[in-house]
Amino acid sequence: GAAKATREERRGVPHHLLDVRSPLDGKDFSAGEFFDAARAATADVLDRGKVAVVAGGTGMYLRWFLHGKPATPQSTPEGSARARAALEAAADALGAGACEEQRWEAAVAALERAGDGVSGRKLARNDWYRLTRAMEIVQESGGIPKGQFSAPHKLAATGRGDNAEGTGAPAPTSLLGSSWAGSVASSAPLGEALDCDVHCFAVGVR
Repeated sequence: GAAKATREERRGVPHHLLDVRSPLDGKDFSAGEFFDAARAATADVLDRGKVAVVAGGTGMYLRWFLHGKPATPQSTPEGSARARAALEAAADALGAGACEEQRWEAAVAALERAGDGVSGRKLARNDWYRLTRAMEIVQESGGIPKGQFSAPHKLAATGRGDNAEGTGAPAPTSLLGSSWAGSVASSAPLGEALDCDVHCFAVGVR
């Protein structure tokens, strides 16, 4: 991570999930992978009777850590390649004379034909990464668009949604009032054993 604590600064307190992936190996470290690794590290800390301090970061990552990740199909190299190929085929069908704007519109139209008529129109033009991910989701889910996979923290706010086992039970409405699902990779919240305080700090740069 950028601006991370130095090795000397980390000597007094064990740090987790630093230096777990080198930027030189050419592999992504997805939010889903972070979720699994962070939950595993937290479970280990709690099992040893220690207090876990979560420091960071991007809001989406923290929401996933606290409430669970959406039930969207996990991205894979193969799935991403299929989605990218479908979008490129739609854009290439316009011919060599098509401009980038036309290619983008053709790719968005392909996503709409696949079953997601919303995600592409919400994206900034030429955000091919997110467009590809939206196509991968709709392809791998059998036609279910990205927008229908609600994040657990949104389900909890409305008091609806499925539990970790998919039984259709109402989603927990609070972090501390829920139960530990027993699996660090589940979408259930961390559980009542976790005494959680959230502190936000805004750091200004002069």
